[in-house]
Amino acid sequence: MGSISAGLIPRRRRAIAFVAVVTAFVAAVAAWAASPPEGPQLETMALATSDFARGAAVAQEGFQPAPSPIVASFERDFRSGARLNGQRLLGAYSTVSLVEDAGTALVGYNAILGDFSTAVGRRSIAKIIKATVARSTRGQLRVKTVTFGRVVLVQAAQGAFRETIRLRTNHGTLDVGVVAIVLDRALGVVELDTYPRTHIAGATEQVAARKLAQHFQTAFQIRNVTSPAIAGTPHPGATLTADRGRWAGGPSSFTYQWNDCDATGANCAPISGAVAPTYVPGTADAGMRITVTVTATNSVSSKPVTSAPTNPVA
Repeated sequence: MGSISAGLIPRRRRAIAFVAVVTAFVAAVAAWAASPPEGPQLETMALATSDFARGAAVAQEGFQPAPSPIVASFERDFRSGARLNGQRLLGAYSTVSLVEDAGTALVGYNAILGDFSTAVGRRSIAKIIKATVARSTRGQLRVKTVTFGRVVLVQAAQGAFRETIRLRTNHGTLDVGVVAIVLDRALGVVELDTYPRTHIAGATEQVAARKLAQHFQTAFQIRNVTSPAIAGTPHPGATLTADRGRWAGGPSSFTYQWNDCDATGANCAPISGAVAPTYVPGTADAGMRITVTVTATNSVSSKPVTSAPTNPVA
């Protein structure tokens, strides 16, 4: 494992339960008990029952404590028998973690990719798998060998890969398909477990990656919930302050542009250099109504919304 990766953190207690988001850069701290107020909504980013054929059911789900710099972590575990791409699965597991910024998320994704791609990382993962399975089954299931397939890069989100891990146990061979993805500030990992003596199809892993990418893309589409507004008296020398409003979709930055409009509040034009959250009208604004345009942005989308105009500057 890389020095900035905590490896595969076991979160479940059933037989083949070992894949979770693997970023631990600093000391462990508690995560949000829910998605951050302005999103993205992690519950909508994990695989859902609607992604599987009819009959899929959730065994357990919820937000979990996570190490810094993860600020929220959600996991969903599916019962046995769920079918994906026509393949019946012993189980499926999907986890999504939101970190502090997009750069950190990409570092975390590259650490996960490095662990699955290198001999050192694979040896460490294999050791964790053997210990986790033995502990979670109280020794009834023992992993004799762990064989890693080829890492396949997937064109999805800002980075994704899939890989098959084959476990030879005292009860037969098991395949585990792993999918990892990164988009903006979010990391996602999916584990797909097969029944003994059956193999997972690469196409099934590909379908999981595609569905996960769609959820991520939708979650990071910025939406305005409450329009921006202006506080203050529109008078020369008095400070006007922009209330940026409320947003969804995980915006990571906001910009401002103040505008002069005619006496009816129409025919607005940007005020040169007025790009701070506050604006002080001058004599040139006399008789004008003023608006502010707030633009919310993340690495996936951007959306500008303009406030209602003030009364005329007087």
